[in-house]
Amino acid sequence: MSRGFRIESLEIEGFRAFNLPRKFKLGDARFILLIGPIGSGKSSVLKAIEYALYGSSYEITRLGPVRLKHEDVINDFKDMLNIELVLGGEHELRVVRSRKRGGVGKLRVYIDNRPVKGEAESFLRSCIVLGHEDFLREIVIHHLILRDIVEGGPVRRSVALDRLFGIEMLEQTYKSIPLTIVEKKIDELKMRIKEVDLELARIGSLYTPQELKSLEADIERLREKVSTIQQEYDYIENLLTKLEEARLKYGLLLERYSNLESQLEDIEKRLEEVEEVSTVELISDMEDVLENTISFLRDMLYEDIIKEIPRGDEISLSEKVLKSTSKALDVVSSIVRDLEFKLEDLVNERMEYKRRYDVLRSRKLDLESEIERLLHYRYEYMKLVKKYGIPDDIEKRIEQKESEFLRLNRKSRQLRNLWDLLKILIDRLRLEKKIECPVCGSKLVEDDLKKILERKDRLEKKELVDTITRMERIEKEIEKLREILDRIKELEEKVRKLEELELEREELERKTSKLNNILQHAEENIHIVRDKIGRAKHLEVRLQDLISKLSTYLERKDLIEKQKELHSKLKSIKEELEKLKYEEDRYLKLKKKREELRRTLFENRVKLESMLKDYERTKKELEKAHYLFKNKELLEKKLRDLETLHKRLKSVRNLLRVVQADLRTRMLERIRSNMNKTFRQLYVHPDLVEVDIRAVEVAKRSIYEIYVRRSSDGEWVPIYSKLSDGQRLMIALSLLLSIYKLYPHNIDFILLDEPFANINGECRKSILKLLARTDSPQQVLIATQDETIISLIKKIIDKDKIIVYKLTYGGVEGPRVTRIH
Repeated sequence: MSRGFRIESLEIEGFRAFNLPRKFKLGDARFILLIGPIGSGKSSVLKAIEYALYGSSYEITRLGPVRLKHEDVINDFKDMLNIELVLGGEHELRVVRSRKRGGVGKLRVYIDNRPVKGEAESFLRSCIVLGHEDFLREIVIHHLILRDIVEGGPVRRSVALDRLFGIEMLEQTYKSIPLTIVEKKIDELKMRIKEVDLELARIGSLYTPQELKSLEADIERLREKVSTIQQEYDYIENLLTKLEEARLKYGLLLERYSNLESQLEDIEKRLEEVEEVSTVELISDMEDVLENTISFLRDMLYEDIIKEIPRGDEISLSEKVLKSTSKALDVVSSIVRDLEFKLEDLVNERMEYKRRYDVLRSRKLDLESEIERLLHYRYEYMKLVKKYGIPDDIEKRIEQKESEFLRLNRKSRQLRNLWDLLKILIDRLRLEKKIECPVCGSKLVEDDLKKILERKDRLEKKELVDTITRMERIEKEIEKLREILDRIKELEEKVRKLEELELEREELERKTSKLNNILQHAEENIHIVRDKIGRAKHLEVRLQDLISKLSTYLERKDLIEKQKELHSKLKSIKEELEKLKYEEDRYLKLKKKREELRRTLFENRVKLESMLKDYERTKKELEKAHYLFKNKELLEKKLRDLETLHKRLKSVRNLLRVVQADLRTRMLERIRSNMNKTFRQLYVHPDLVEVDIRAVEVAKRSIYEIYVRRSSDGEWVPIYSKLSDGQRLMIALSLLLSIYKLYPHNIDFILLDEPFANINGECRKSILKLLARTDSPQQVLIATQDETIISLIKKIIDKDKIIVYKLTYGGVEGPRVTRIH
């Protein structure tokens, strides 16, 4: 299979220990060593790689034991950090991440030196594939994680392993179940029930139903007394009412006589002021104006109003005609107002349609621009589908290629095994001259050596080389097909979006045409309404003038008639005053008696109101007692429900423990074989032969225990009580290296922070040999204080595949970086 991303270069400025810019060129090196004492910036280099890829680091995320802020990783002598990371692979990926103190982070991504447009963070995630937590589990071997596994207690060790397996959420969920809150709520409900009981006891000691019945009887007696007084008061009030009516009528007659005299004087003055109007001229104007009014109202479809307007012989100088004309004026004025409102609505409507028309045209232009931009994606999509087929076909071809690759891989291993066997036979024949074949058991002598050498040479130069060549070719084909598949899927989204935009453009064209027609119609309506308003206003002025003249004529006529009527009324009032009889003394005595009864009635009503308040207070307290009793029943029901919930939550917590134990067991089954294989390659001593991690129950919870089998007696023993720190560290490294191979990803480097503490030289050598294998990560970055690692690596791998940077303390400027190999 093709290799993933490797680190080609890294430049750091203003990040953690680094103040001034420092650049690390890694190229094609297999091993990169960062050598230096404590505090020289080795770990800062590894964390810079992590921060460049994810915009965060181990200490900032929840995985860190000490939570830091983004501000904390900016160098104390800088206001900004800047990290540039270049990754090599099928394409060159350059990641530039910066952050100002007090600001937000910025990310720029370049693919083959071309800037990525759009959401850079999403694009980077799609390239790297691994999430941040997966990166910390699978790529970074951190000394803090090793310490938790090697030195931590059962709980700390279990938390660390759960994080490595990606199942730590179960423990967090278990701790988040609020049993304590439910228990507190249960205690609160019990306290409230106790308070209700105390209140019920208080009410029972102060108020009884018998007291309520006694109050009801006293209230009824007082109501009867109030009723008797009220009847006597009503009788006197009735008599006074009749006398007051007579008294009022007497006063009114006097007042009316005075008013009539005043009115007669005013009418005579008004007659002198009102001028006379020509009857013939008034009728002529009336006929002309009313005819125009009828014509206008008929045009406006007011047929009901036209029927009320007089015509021909119906026209006269009367109040009826005035009312009809006034009503016609009101209608015309109303029409003017309606037309003006309608004109305003039409103008606003036209402006709204114009605005919507402009918005649609603007959107249409934007759509056409976007469609033009997306057209080439459709061409590229059709071209790829025509050449390679649909995604399902490509996936089938990938599966076929992968099957062939696996078959060749098995064949390659068989050929290597055969080559190893032939080499062993050649070496033994050269030493012993005569041996027994370990496969078939036949005797081999020195004469057979030539045949074996020929077979080994043929195997080495042709069969094995051909197989590996075919595997590499197939691997490249698979990688190319996968890239094409990803591109087709990406283009499918672009083409789908293009089709949606084309449909939207057609809909916009239809709406634009419709709105244009509406705008033309609106302009025509505005012109028509303006003409009607002008005609209606002219008619309104003429009607007002006609009504003014007719009103003057009718007013003079009415004043003359009223003058005659007032003379007659004054004579009649004089006669009525003489006939009316009224006694003022009797009226005053009855009025005094009414006031005495009113005072007595008020006092008894106040007393009745006080008794009613006492009655209502007693009644409310008894009702409150009834409500408290019902509330107590509800509280007791809630208490029972909460106690049931408490039991269920405890069951859920217990179930989470069962699920946690099951998931831990399954993860251990997946990793156990690969971990033991790695351990046997790392641990060179014969005393320990196998490692096992077990999920065991302790105090109703599942924890991890790590055991190792001794070769001396075959017994499984716990590593924390029987093994040294170095042996435990070897086991932890085996686990972490096996996790790297457990999940598929496209990152082909691994970061190790101080991995060799308490490990002897032979075991260190075996660790480096394992990391140098072809099936291991193709780039290994190691941060360590131990300079002896350099000589060990040089014995294992070619010197040109090794880069060593030495870091030393540089004060305010940050670490000094020197490439020493």
